[in-house]
Amino acid sequence: REYLQPLTTNPENVDKCEFMDPIELIKMNPKESCSPNRTQRAVLEFFNYIMDIFLQELIAIFEQTDDSVDFKDIVRNYRHKNENNPWVYVLNEAVKEGNPADFSDHEKNRYYTIQKLATRTRYLNLLIMDDNNICRDVRNLLSDRLKASDDDGCGKRRRNIHVASVGGGPGYDHIAIWIVFLFIYNMNDGFIDSGSITLTTDVYDLYGEWKDIVKAMNQSMTNTLRIISETDRSEVKTNLFEGNGARMKLCDIREGLDSPVNKELSDSLEQTDIICFSFVIHENASIILSKDENDPLIQGAARDIMERSRIGTIMICTDSNNTCWPSFKATAECFGWRYLGSSEKSTGIPFGPKECVVFQRVQEAYPCSQYHNA
Repeated sequence: REYLQPLTTNPENVDKCEFMDPIELIKMNPKESCSPNRTQRAVLEFFNYIMDIFLQELIAIFEQTDDSVDFKDIVRNYRHKNENNPWVYVLNEAVKEGNPADFSDHEKNRYYTIQKLATRTRYLNLLIMDDNNICRDVRNLLSDRLKASDDDGCGKRRRNIHVASVGGGPGYDHIAIWIVFLFIYNMNDGFIDSGSITLTTDVYDLYGEWKDIVKAMNQSMTNTLRIISETDRSEVKTNLFEGNGARMKLCDIREGLDSPVNKELSDSLEQTDIICFSFVIHENASIILSKDENDPLIQGAARDIMERSRIGTIMICTDSNNTCWPSFKATAECFGWRYLGSSEKSTGIPFGPKECVVFQRVQEAYPCSQYHNA
């Protein structure tokens, strides 16, 4: 995989020895010029390589607790409605009605987890790797943590990323960002200081039944790193990434952050770098969309998050439709966030999410009528 060869291995680039955005590194390949197709192919090939191992390990973990189910068959046939796959229609109805689906059945949650794993993680992965200014800032944030020295003379510097995955269920967002992190690391091999990098994701969800599955996802990630590191022919380096994981916590996005159920989410905002809302917004639309025609802002936890997050925070939203985006964008304009969404982009993201908006807080709150999107 020539895209994994770091910059230092190319004699033509010896004078350019600096840590770089992997998208820019791919563009520097003289054989491929600046082809967007080349860029996406590199990202997809890396993602698929990691995901194939990860999915096999996750299925193996599930089979240890229930050997009566053919999980591989469930993955192959997930688009067909059957007793192990109620989600095709249940989730569609949840989005149509604007009410959350019921994820209280642990067994069905395992089926859902492996059925949706590859697509949901790929959507976020490809969005973060998209060539636009805000997603570039996401990658720069990850790169800065990789570049940080253990000691800059004033004590320890941050070598960790803190993610809040709101409505994050199984932990898909954690896995997607972890694979991006791994890609950036491998593309810049030779410019990484020694030491460990920590990616911590708090998975906030209405259903605590996801807890055991989040643990299984963590174990699958650990197993995947071990398998890659033990594969003699593998070109992927993993040595900085042991000990990372997702943690299950409760929240209800229909409630504001002052609600007791959202206390941990509220308390975490000062330390949070990236906030993800993945396929959870529109299934709660009946509650979080304002019914007051004089108040166009989004309601519930999302509104408070946009009001209280610190400057520089990134918020990434993906979903199956765009009904709620106008309210999100109006809220962003009120509270000092710039944004880029599907409707602002000239082209879509092949194999990426159907609908998405990426936000970055750049100012303190402004009166709604005076703040305009940057």
